[in-house]
Amino acid sequence: MRGMRKKLIAIVLAVVVVGAAVATIAYLYAPSTLAWIALTRSPAPGRDLVGSIESGGLHRTYLLHLPPSYDDSHPVPLLLVFHGGYMTGKSMALLTGFSYTADTYGFIVAYPDGYDNHWNDGRNVTSASKAGVDDVGFVSNLIDSLSNQYRIDLTRVYATGFSDGGMFTHRLACQLANKIAAVAAVSGTLPPETANTCNPGRAVPILMIHGTSDPLVPFNGGNVSVLFAKAGYVLSLNDTVNRWMQIDSCPTTPAVTALPEVVNDGTTVVRESYGPCMQGTSVVAYIITGGGHAWPGGPQYDPVFIVGKASQNLDASQVIWTFFEEYSMPQSG
Repeated sequence: MRGMRKKLIAIVLAVVVVGAAVATIAYLYAPSTLAWIALTRSPAPGRDLVGSIESGGLHRTYLLHLPPSYDDSHPVPLLLVFHGGYMTGKSMALLTGFSYTADTYGFIVAYPDGYDNHWNDGRNVTSASKAGVDDVGFVSNLIDSLSNQYRIDLTRVYATGFSDGGMFTHRLACQLANKIAAVAAVSGTLPPETANTCNPGRAVPILMIHGTSDPLVPFNGGNVSVLFAKAGYVLSLNDTVNRWMQIDSCPTTPAVTALPEVVNDGTTVVRESYGPCMQGTSVVAYIITGGGHAWPGGPQYDPVFIVGKASQNLDASQVIWTFFEEYSMPQSG
């Protein structure tokens, strides 16, 4: 009997170890899935350039995409897109397809690379946070550098991000509102420290997208989970929305719209919009019932059992840009 019990324990441990190994491999090799997408998808017609700047004593890099219409004859908007943990700017370009959106609407898009593939996002657990990397300063310097090289409309600089990059986008809205007109966060809610210290000095338009079945950044808040390890704490989507409503002085009753189902993939989408808020801004949340830790409209970059479903009932990139087009920096004075 005792021998049978030992065998059962050994089998259970083996299953756990194998499961963890499979999950780890699947999570870390998501870039290979995105590389396959790059091989099968026609490249965006515009130009891709690799650039770098020195910031905070570090050599920082980024991928830049110029639309075919760019000719330096008039200023164009700039979109900054921040990748998730363990990703790069290049893989974020593949995940979101924002270069195609840029070609359609005529804006420049930059995909910066995080320090050790992470951002100092306010959770105080990433390698960038532990190293004390000044990522907000990097973004500010990057905007200055790009505006010196290209004709950028500095009243129309926007930021969006996914996961770790989404959390960092909230931080930018709080600390760099003098340069960024509006922000959008996907699968990334507010860390408590960012929420408690946020003081942008003006109302900031913000759009959020989050799946109710996100297994990494929980929809209802709590510990972020990465490869079976806890990776800091975040607020729920509802608490994040409420904090931004407070900052932007929004009305408390939202306009609620159920979006039509495009495909039967087990997800549905509801849009909640709060506004008009102070200075004509708004706080908008897209709630994806059944959606996972993914970029809606983008590829299923990891297995569903690891990250949940990538909903195809919302084109996140299109929705985000449509939101950004409504806003520019408020007139000073």
